[in-house]
Amino acid sequence: MEKGRDDRHLASGLPYDMTTTVTTDEGQVCVFVAVDHCTAECIGIHASLSGNRFEALEPIRQGVREHFGGFDEGIAAGLAVRHDHGSAYMSDDFQRELVYPGMTSSPPSSGSPRGMASRNASFAP
Repeated sequence: MEKGRDDRHLASGLPYDMTTTVTTDEGQVCVFVAVDHCTAECIGIHASLSGNRFEALEPIRQGVREHFGGFDEGIAAGLAVRHDHGSAYMSDDFQRELVYPGMTSSPPSSGSPRGMASRNASFAP
């Protein structure tokens, strides 16, 4: 995603999501990714032992810092974050964190085939 791009659309669930994997040192870990909807570029990735709502925010923070120059109030105004209906993404903490830099939550309609296919594509081999 280029800095200052006009469409300002970061996708989360399209395809921002979480998957799990097993590591030799840590065992099972949760891996969160954020992908630019328009370019399919990975703009943030984060692995953690806990798949909680606070860990889910890290790839979004990485992308905003990289492409908007920081994580200040209103810096990413108009940016839509696409995510599924998982409890981490629908939590009050996750939703509040999106508001500070000016982002909006944009979950797909429940069971939306487009949302499911795009999200699942981010973890395809």
